[in-house]
Amino acid sequence: MIQILLSMALTSSVIAAGIPKIEQDQPPAFCNKLDCPKFETVQTFKEGYELRRYQPSKWVATNVSAIEFTREINTEMFYKLFYYIAGNNSKHMKIPMTAPVLTNITHGAGPDCESLFEMHFMIPFDLQDDTPSPTDPKLYITTLPQIEAYVRSFGGFPQQNDYVKAVSELADEIKDSSKYNEAFYFEAGYDGPERFTHRHNEVWLGYEIRRYEASRWVATNKTTMEYTDQDRREMFFRLFHYISGNNTQDLKIPMTSPVLTKVSHGPGPTCESDFFMYFMIPFNMQANTPKPTDSKAYIVDMPQMDVFVKSFGGRPSEDDKIHQLELLASEIVDVNQFESSFFFTAGYDGPYTLNRHNEVWLAKI
Repeated sequence: MIQILLSMALTSSVIAAGIPKIEQDQPPAFCNKLDCPKFETVQTFKEGYELRRYQPSKWVATNVSAIEFTREINTEMFYKLFYYIAGNNSKHMKIPMTAPVLTNITHGAGPDCESLFEMHFMIPFDLQDDTPSPTDPKLYITTLPQIEAYVRSFGGFPQQNDYVKAVSELADEIKDSSKYNEAFYFEAGYDGPERFTHRHNEVWLGYEIRRYEASRWVATNKTTMEYTDQDRREMFFRLFHYISGNNTQDLKIPMTSPVLTKVSHGPGPTCESDFFMYFMIPFNMQANTPKPTDSKAYIVDMPQMDVFVKSFGGRPSEDDKIHQLELLASEIVDVNQFESSFFFTAGYDGPYTLNRHNEVWLAKI
């Protein structure tokens, strides 16, 4: 797959009147004078939650898959991260604690399936550009790009059931599940165990923004008013024949994912649009890529790009993809944040896969 600098971030749309763009001059009091991710409040809502825009930041993280997020798992993950800041890092340095302790929960496929739990500590601001590497192989450094998140705050010493209740209440307040990705949410805790009053906890809901590294692809395209199944098959097999040996090195090239399609709209409803289909070149051939022998296929270099992403299952028709794209566009707070003249669709599975994964992308401006 494409190398992803970040697999998860958050955003959603404004659904009630509120106060726009409150800049954060000083860290909020609930950060307890620790470094914590910088944000501005885009909107507040009468129900008591808010929409925040966070600046990019770097974090150390660990994860575990389990059916239940027990106190023992929580403690084990916390201390893995704590030992990193205590000196178990490539510079053997003590790193100041930051806030919050941020945990991402990606739901399993069913009630008896494992979910993915990922816990994070933010890297202090003075180490964001020169971050020590973890020495524990179960830890890693990850970058959170600019994100927007619906946030609900509450107090007390929450157990896991309290976080689940809070995120359910946030979802009820938003009212429309198409406004966020139901597959995951975040929990944020800002206080140590010694604080008994005025504790601050949060839950976040949203959808994905990703940053993709620059990469090389083989591509083909067609200009037409209607993108038919026959067009799709013709373009797919042209690229498939390239990886099967129809290239200047007569090589069989491994399949990659996703099959990516870019649609550039025509200037009007009765005008032709441009459809581009891509297979990514495997990593070990990015620098020495065989050329296609079919004149209708070509090699293209895609630059680094940030994209808003919506994921969905099934075997989608073109109308299904357009519907998902419209939902994604409706969720983005500011239409000036994405490129409206084109979009991407991505399919990750072969024809015999039952549990299917599809995506639509809008390029972030």
